Amino acid sequence: LRLSTTSPGTTTRTTRMTIGANGTTIFTQPILQPRYYITATESTSTAILSSSSAIYPVNFPTTKTKVGWSTSLSDPTKFFAPVAGRYMVTYVIRWNAASSWRYASIELSSDPGTLYGASQIANSGDFTIVTGSAMVSINANDFIRIMVGQNSGSTLSTTGGSLLTIDYFSPL
Repeated sequence: LRLSTTSPGTTTRTTRMTIGANGTTIFTQPILQPRYYITATESTSTAILSSSSAIYPVNFPTTKTKVGWSTSLSDPTKFFAPVAGRYMVTYVIRWNAASSWRYASIELSSDPGTLYGASQIANSGDFTIVTGSAMVSINANDFIRIMVGQNSGSTLSTTGGSLLTIDYFSPL
């Protein structure tokens, strides 16, 4: 089986993919798709007040890797999408030791109040790592940010080394 395309106004076919009799697939041209990717870390701690319901954004001021993203981070809690599309968002939040629960989630400016990839962990006093991920659909210039909360009874900090990765997956 061969899958082909033609250019407008011509009858010349270009084979793009071949599926052999044994099921082997051969792509004759690379799949061309824009690439947008960013990895950012929290280089210093973020103090989070204790609350049973309040959540706060995490600062990610250090950009480790980026392709296609603006480097202008006037607000290091917000990452603005360069193009509309589906993005895979993954976070790792490191917390200082304390007995309580810790919470983290993904928030989108286009859908405030709805939290994606939420994760909550109860803790007995050790350092805690909370992880989560979600595939989200957003428009160009909408922002993504990571929101956290905790209920230790006092201010508790995330620790340097928390990580955020946002990877463009496909158009809307």
